[in-house]
Order: sequence, then structure tokens, then C-alpha cells
Amino acid sequence: MDHDCIVVGAGPTGTVLATLLGQAGHRVLVLERDPEVYPLPRAVHMDHEIVRVLQQIGIADALKAVSSPVGRYVFQNAAGDVLLDIDGGARLATSGHPASLMFVQPELEAMLRARLVSTPGVDVRFGATARRIDVGPQGAGVTFEQNGQTQHSRVRYLIGCDGASSLVRRAIGTAMTDLNFDEPWVVVDTRITGHLDLPPDAAFQFCEPARPTTCVPAGPGRRRWEFMLLPGETPEAMGRPEAIWPLLARWGGPENLALVRIAVYRFHALVAERWRQGPLLLAGDAAHQTPPFMGQGLCSGIRDAANLAWKLDRVLAGRAAERLLDSYQAERAPHIRQVVETSVAMGRIVCELNPARAAQRDAAMIAARAAGSPAIRASDQGQVAPLADGLTRTGDPGAGRLFPQPGGHRLDAAGRLDDVVGCGTRLVVTDRRLLPDPQTLRDRDIEPVILGDAGADGFIESEPPGAASWLAQIERPAALVRPDHYVFGTAGTAAEVEGLVDEFTAAVDLQP
Repeated sequence: MDHDCIVVGAGPTGTVLATLLGQAGHRVLVLERDPEVYPLPRAVHMDHEIVRVLQQIGIADALKAVSSPVGRYVFQNAAGDVLLDIDGGARLATSGHPASLMFVQPELEAMLRARLVSTPGVDVRFGATARRIDVGPQGAGVTFEQNGQTQHSRVRYLIGCDGASSLVRRAIGTAMTDLNFDEPWVVVDTRITGHLDLPPDAAFQFCEPARPTTCVPAGPGRRRWEFMLLPGETPEAMGRPEAIWPLLARWGGPENLALVRIAVYRFHALVAERWRQGPLLLAGDAAHQTPPFMGQGLCSGIRDAANLAWKLDRVLAGRAAERLLDSYQAERAPHIRQVVETSVAMGRIVCELNPARAAQRDAAMIAARAAGSPAIRASDQGQVAPLADGLTRTGDPGAGRLFPQPGGHRLDAAGRLDDVVGCGTRLVVTDRRLLPDPQTLRDRDIEPVILGDAGADGFIESEPPGAASWLAQIERPAALVRPDHYVFGTAGTAAEVEGLVDEFTAAVDLQP
């Protein structure tokens, strides 16, 4: 075989997955039907966990030029009453980046593609369209067309990152579970050309029965509006500038806004029943589609890529049994369902067209705020709950949670934790006496890290978020952290640390 695996689709999910696999030393063929990056914005939001993954592939610093943090996310009714006020999270969150960012997708994708094509071992075929998928005893094959020629390639694993109409999903033969949300909206992207009387870092949901509307930053100098289509309105009529300017009039017009894109979408909530069939796997929109009310579409796909990449790496390198891949859907599907269901619930709050029911909603939410309901802020965990299934220890107080990424230094290297100590499996302790023999750990592909220690295996924290304080809060001085930055498990004594390492080794079935 000329390659270890094939990734079909070079959107953000496929590009990140292929880059991570290439960085791990694997030979990857990427098939992408579009020769150029799609020039108009689609996704606009990512959270800190996703920035951490982009840091891992080397573009987090460049991302700053095309992104901006979100300060607040406000739900308000037609009278201007605030129903919900979420701290959007400009502060540094668990992953060491702002909790919530808005960005310009074409510029992000250009960075991702540039990183992809420069990654050793990755063979990228732009303008290549996959036509047929087949499965044999030694792996999977794909027939594709490029430059008028038909070609065929066989690999051990083939991953479909090929969107909502996925050819790979059809080859798996899995159905999509419909979570009952189907609403038509017109999405309007603009460039700000003059003064706009809106806080530049604030996002809004205008929960107005006359016309539910979303208004969010969309990267530096840009704004996005999303208007729900009302009964009787057609996509053809509402997709024209003459229909959009009256909707924008309360905020601005041609004197301060330039239209970049108008697109009518139906917001769906769908999850594939099976994400893997033998050597075929799904990721991103091929596996799930979510309404945009949490801004988690792109985030969910990149979480898939980070979760799947390190497991494929171990299996392809012969350092883990193939059954490790079974934990992929077991971990990601509950995350996705939670994100989709929360997005649907938020969408139902926003999309209420009945004035009487909207008034009842408003009264209940205003009363909850007046009663001192807890303030809501963008989650330090990311927009997902901790892992509950898969490769984590049941009942462990830290298992399944994201491990913090502080800034600091290790001997003569300085920067964020992942940059300094790497993104492999890490055993992080706050006391050198808890650490097994470092060379034995490295023989098992586990990197030892001693917080607050100036030695060769030490890392001195100097910037939040605090990793040592996180361990202190759960009263466990040791954590085994997976390559996707989720905690496998924690321990309190040297003996428990030894057991933790043995348990992880057995769970991934490392070969001697």
C-alpha cells in the first residue's frame, strides 16, 4: 500500500485529522474535490479546546490575525429585556486560550491547507473526487477521478470527512438519527465599513416572535446576521439583497455594511447511528449535523479529529490493538448528542413564533434572572461534558476532563505546556516521589512531567490556567493525560500511579 490511510474531504475536520496523522509519521492520502478554499464564510465560532488542537498542528498564533474573542452572548426579547446573559469568555480558559473565539473561515482554511501540504508524508490531491468505496480483507479502497483520469488506492483505514452527503457514510450503510429540528434561516455575512452601534465583542439572540434573529461577530471587521424565515417566505425570495437590507435596517445599511454572502439554510439535528464499519470511519458533518445556536459545528468535527488521530496513530504503528478504535464513537457520540440536544433546546427558545408562548417564555426567564439564578459563562471544560464512556476510569474525580494548559518553562524551553513537553500521553505529577522510572515510562510512550520541579522532567508554571491547582482541587497529585488532552485517570500515591499506568497500558493493549 502506498499510504496508511485515506482522508476523504479536506475541510477543517479532514485537514486537521490528516495533519495530525502526518505529524505522527504516517503516510496519508487526502482527496478533496474542490481545488480552492471555498471563498465565503460558513462556520464562525470555535472554543478554547479547538484552539489548543490548532496549536498542536502549529497555527494557533497565526489564528490571532483572523479571530477575536467573544465577550458576551445575550438573549433578549422584543422589548429589549435581557433573558439570558452568558459570559462569552475572553479570559483564558482551561486550554490556555480565550474561552470563545469568532473567526473568518476562508482565512482559517487557507492556513489549514498550507499546513497540510507542508506536512511530510501527506499526499494531497485537490480536484480529486471520490466515486466508489470498497472494503476487502486487508483494508479499504477508493476509486477517484482527478484531471479526467480514474485512479484507485487501497489503505488500512479510510476516514470520511466528506460532509453531510458523505459517500463514505453511504458505504458504511448507516442511518442518521433525526433529533427533530428542521428550521429554515437566511444567513447574512457582512463586512463593517462604518460605525456600527453594537458592542464589537458581543453576540445576540433576538428572541422576537415577529422575526427571531441572531447577530454575532464573525471575525475582525465582520458581522453575521441570521434571520428565521417566516411561514410563506421562500428561499428564492429571501436570498436576494433587496430582501435583506430591510431586515438589517435597524442596525445599518450600505453606508456602514457591505454584503459578503447571503445563504438560505435548513438547520438540522442529525447523528449517524454507526461511525465505523471495519476500516471505514466517519468524522465531522459526515457523522453529525447540529443547529448553530451553540456554534459547535466546526468544533465538533475537530474534536472528532483529535480523538481519532491519536488512536489511529497507535493502531497504525502497531502499538495498540484495533479494538482501541471502538472507543472513538463510544466517547464522541454522547458528546455530540449533548451538543445537538442543547443546541436544539436553545433553538426552540429562540424560534418561538407564537406571541403568547413567547410572553410566557420571557416572563419565566426574566423571573429566573431576578431570583438570582447562577450566572452562566462559557465553560472552562469546553462546550461539552466530561467523557463518561470509552477510555477513561469510571468514578475517578478527574477522568474524562480536559487537563489545563498553563504557560511556563522546562529547563531552556518556554511556552505553553503542550509546546514544551509535547502532546503525547503524559504522566503529570506534583511530587517527584510519585513518579515511576522516567525511562520505563518513555518506553511505554508516556512522557513524565513534574509540576514545579526545575529538573529535566520538570515544568515550572508561570501563567494560568493552573495545572497544579487543578490537581489540588480534586485532591489527586497525579494525572495521566491522553494525547487529545483528556485525562485518562488520576492517582494519589506512588502505588496508585503505578496501577494507573498499568491500567492505561492494558486499556490500549500496547504491544511489548
